[in-house]
Amino acid sequence: MIGAIASQEFGAGKIDLVVVDNASTDGTLEAITERWAPDRIVDNPTDAAHEPAFALRECGGGTGVNRAGLHSLTVVRNTGNHGGCGGFNTGFAAIASLFGEPGASPAPTYVWLVDDDADLPPDALTNLISEMEADEHVGLVGSRAVSIVDKRTTIETTIYYDRSNGRMTPHAPPGHPEHRGHMAWLKQTGGTLGCREFSGSRPVDVVSACSMLSRWSAVAEVGFWDWRYFIYCDDADWCLRFARAGWKVVLSLDAVVYHTPWNLKITPARMYYAQRNAVWMTEKVLGGAKLKQVVTRWLVSLLREAFKAGLYRRLMQGEILRTTANDIASQVTGKTAPTLPPSEPVGEALARACPSSGRVLIVCAAPGSIEAADQVRASVGDCGIEWSYLVRSDFAQLVSGREIGERDGCRWIGYDQDRDGRIWAGTELARVGFDACVVLDFACDVGVPNCPWTLHVETRDPSRGRLERQSWRGVLSLWGKCVRTLARCVFYGMTVDQKASGARYG
Repeated sequence: MIGAIASQEFGAGKIDLVVVDNASTDGTLEAITERWAPDRIVDNPTDAAHEPAFALRECGGGTGVNRAGLHSLTVVRNTGNHGGCGGFNTGFAAIASLFGEPGASPAPTYVWLVDDDADLPPDALTNLISEMEADEHVGLVGSRAVSIVDKRTTIETTIYYDRSNGRMTPHAPPGHPEHRGHMAWLKQTGGTLGCREFSGSRPVDVVSACSMLSRWSAVAEVGFWDWRYFIYCDDADWCLRFARAGWKVVLSLDAVVYHTPWNLKITPARMYYAQRNAVWMTEKVLGGAKLKQVVTRWLVSLLREAFKAGLYRRLMQGEILRTTANDIASQVTGKTAPTLPPSEPVGEALARACPSSGRVLIVCAAPGSIEAADQVRASVGDCGIEWSYLVRSDFAQLVSGREIGERDGCRWIGYDQDRDGRIWAGTELARVGFDACVVLDFACDVGVPNCPWTLHVETRDPSRGRLERQSWRGVLSLWGKCVRTLARCVFYGMTVDQKASGARYG
């Protein structure tokens, strides 16, 4: 990433780069020091990113001595992992301390936020600055995100906030000031994502911090990021605060950033933060009866999904969803996501769950899950297990609804997603009986009776999984906790009031 920033057409000598090392344990600081020779290293021994305790460590002897050719290169070393939110807040505070407070003189003109897992073409910064300088009322400019694993495919463009439900959406909803313009643009492009030609700019509500240029003087009015969030929705919250302060938020379609697709990064813990923080963000935007309605519906929907998760062999996910709703209503802040059991090799987990001649069902209920199921089987090898695939027909051309057959050395059971199709599939599975059920990415919408074990596997690494004992006692326990949490959530939804963003960090 340092090399990509130093290679910008804008000119490395005009860039002061601050790298935040968020308590890494993989030798990041040593690698940066050896390769790039930073001008300064700043220690930040604090338990809270919004309470920095900077201590300058003697290093290069001044600006311009780093090997990247940057005007200066600073590394800030956090002693704790403060998440993406705390990492960027550390960077903001370091910039204010080293180069000038927002609105002061001297101070930076712009601050460019970039994720560490991103890559950049040489003209990225030039295009961002062009959009910023074209209109003095623009406070934030974001980049069009293209898949870092397939640089032909756009994975993120326009993002709008839907006030009817508190959700973010790629399309400006009806009643939104940009709805008509967005629909006209959509007619020209044919879509917001994929292998399409995009150019120009679009007014939006939200841009992603994977590559976002901010007008530093505007930050004096808006403040830094909400310290409560840890990760997720922190950048969206900042964008909406810019808009409330009267600043425009713009997406530059020409300023490309190559980034990791979100589905390759999402985990149950990350979903916890995404849901929790989105509700808190909504509490700053909406007010009155509308806020109470949206928050109540959101919390009830989380608990409804937790109920369903218990029924469909996803007790771990059900507890995470219930905890999410509870923590929203309890205003639990910071790094608080539930901790899952450690993963283990799939072969070892299945060896504990079933005999060598046992029956194992793999649920394929999402796009790409059949390929992942094949990888699960390959990681286990030839161990005498009798494999079956339960495949949703709308995700595979190989099966149709209510189809049973033999393919590739295993039994295939196809089912339709409608109610009758899922009931039929559950009845067929009960008749066969299984020793273990493999659920991929917590995607399962069919009950699998007569099966005592569930192995949860993430498609990012199909060779490892988390084994979970499945029983009606566990399901009833989850449902009982959901009922108790529901009372707290309904009370919170009925009494919630709009929150202000008055402090520097929030």
